[in-house]
Amino acid sequence: MKSAIEQVGEDRRLIFENVANGVPIQQVMSVFRKSEKEVMDEVRFVGKKVAEYRFRRHQPPLACDTLNELRINRVAILETLRKLGDTYLGTSLLIPNIHVGSLDDQSVIQEAEHRSGMRMLKDG
Repeated sequence: MKSAIEQVGEDRRLIFENVANGVPIQQVMSVFRKSEKEVMDEVRFVGKKVAEYRFRRHQPPLACDTLNELRINRVAILETLRKLGDTYLGTSLLIPNIHVGSLDDQSVIQEAEHRSGMRMLKDG
């Protein structure tokens, strides 16, 4: 039998996977008996959990703050999500303020390249 925390984590995972895979939000709302705001709050929360996991393991960040970003990065995000247990998803964030941004200053780009050991691609 699952604990309450594991059940919360499982529900969050299912909500996130359904929204990421294009299931209409109205349908997700109906199945989970949640409002649109509650569904989107769960999607944002799981996105932050994915970002937190990747950050703690020194993996490149994935933008998933909007539905469009979520769907663009869906495969990689869902691969990461498979590594997260229901207990982890059922608990609060350890690092709540992780954000993905753009590097636009040449000195910042050079520092990021130096620290990561990777070359940065330029947009456009």
